[in-house]
Amino acid sequence: MPRARKLANLSPYIFAQLDERVYQLRQRGAMDIVDLGKADPDRPSPDPVVKRLQEADDFMTEVIEWCRKRDILLCYDNAYSEITYDGHRATSLLQYPGGREVGLEFISFSKTYNMAGWRLGAAVGHRDAIESLLVVQSHVDSGVFAPIQFAGATAVETVWQGSFPDEQRRIYQRRRDDALARFASIGWPVEKPAGTVYLWVPVPAGMTSETFARRLLDEYHVVVAPGTAFGPSGEGYVRLSLTTADDHIRKGVDRICAAIRAWHSPGSPVPPEPPQTNAAPRHEPVGTKPAGGA
Repeated sequence: MPRARKLANLSPYIFAQLDERVYQLRQRGAMDIVDLGKADPDRPSPDPVVKRLQEADDFMTEVIEWCRKRDILLCYDNAYSEITYDGHRATSLLQYPGGREVGLEFISFSKTYNMAGWRLGAAVGHRDAIESLLVVQSHVDSGVFAPIQFAGATAVETVWQGSFPDEQRRIYQRRRDDALARFASIGWPVEKPAGTVYLWVPVPAGMTSETFARRLLDEYHVVVAPGTAFGPSGEGYVRLSLTTADDHIRKGVDRICAAIRAWHSPGSPVPPEPPQTNAAPRHEPVGTKPAGGA
């Protein structure tokens, strides 16, 4: 069992050397290492990075220039690029000046095409980096099962050209809005995300994320992910998914609201109203505390 736990915590092999370098730098006191989600997969991006992504239109321009000067490859995880709301559209790394010259953008069929578990994705960007990635991938496995690749090609060439993208956005946005309205009905502020398929719900004062999630499961039979599963900045929140049926979401959110009413002590502070942002989603999750997890 200890060995299984140890193996479960191992980073993917292709990141092992970089992880070792990051570790060595931190051991020497370098605490200002900025992770954009791919370089150090066992840690979500820190709050300052998420806030800059939300608030500063020039942040990615600064990152691109920083990488260019240091000859660093920028790996940009844009898994939720096509799941956005209220007319927002996620910005591609390749849309920024110089982005193509310094980076790779990764997209996932799991989110965009509901192909979770099929392990299909794509990378676009710098030609030399793509060629190097192909070499690395060829030593990792022999490729995704061919029928899955054909299904992915059909999704891009046929499914995406129809009404599917807009209809999927409408479904998720309807679920998001309904859940937010239920939390608002008990006076519990939950930030309205501009994209992705999750809501991050503050836990009552005096409770940790893990305690709230554990009690919610034991006493109300609702499963949520404690925010700390995605890093220390997730403390104080739990994450719930909008990927199940509407009636299940309504039932679960109603039970969460009942738990909050039962566990929120009278006189305890209610979480502050989340700030409103008009920024298009560029990171997962948008307008939330932590930024990791899939």
